[in-house]
Amino acid sequence: ARILRQADSDHIVRVYDVHEDGTQVCLIMELIDAPSLARVIRRTGTFTPRRAARVGLSMLHTLTAVHAAGIVHRDIKPSNVLVSDCGVHITDFGIALLTDDPILTAAGSVLGTPTYMAPEQARGERVGPAADLYGLGATLYFAVEGRAPFDDIGSLETTRAVRDQPHRPGCRLGPLTGIVDRLLCKDPAARPDTAEVAAFLEGVSGEPDTPTPEDAPSPATDPFDGAPGSQVPPTGVHAVPVAANPTVDDVPRPPGGDGPPATPPPGDDRRQRLRT
Repeated sequence: ARILRQADSDHIVRVYDVHEDGTQVCLIMELIDAPSLARVIRRTGTFTPRRAARVGLSMLHTLTAVHAAGIVHRDIKPSNVLVSDCGVHITDFGIALLTDDPILTAAGSVLGTPTYMAPEQARGERVGPAADLYGLGATLYFAVEGRAPFDDIGSLETTRAVRDQPHRPGCRLGPLTGIVDRLLCKDPAARPDTAEVAAFLEGVSGEPDTPTPEDAPSPATDPFDGAPGSQVPPTGVHAVPVAANPTVDDVPRPPGGDGPPATPPPGDDRRQRLRT
């Protein structure tokens, strides 16, 4: 809550208070009634590059405001992006840090989701805005390819792969290939800045859709043109545990929506906390 008060954006999910109940700590958060990008992709299929670019632009505008306030999110991934027809909301600032606060990240600690974390984060180094741009690139990759740039092969193994190995080449990225590859660069200094990314995504968002390979998932309905849950999201207050397991959005259920959650598929993008 202290961190988010410094960000000037209507597209971040606000944290209003922190409540302790015995051994459980809850964040009192703004309620955004919209599905996560991860859920939209699982339900309706992957996006075309043009649709992904439009979502990416909305994410980038929000991240620009977050970074201008001196904040780094550190866990940008599809399940932390809520999709609505007015853009996207970025949620779960549970491991965000202030770039000028030296006490929020201990040396050698690694926090984040291995399949989406930046290589410098996987190395336990102090991170900056470039780490969130990496997360943006990985999220764009997921939106078009339907999977993360790296397979989930276990927390430590995945972290090593992110740190040392090249990401899986995209098959459907099309015009997004170049910018996504650069955003996923191992060296944060070599990643493009927000202005360059914005200009590129604006260009792609105006291009006509390219044909989808027959053996690939069908493109999802444009989240800005009537996708499920794309109405302007009502807001409210919602309490969630700080260290909760994946949300309802992120856990697939049996057909019909009833019954207990099914076992999450390999690579399910849940936040994991690692220490090296």
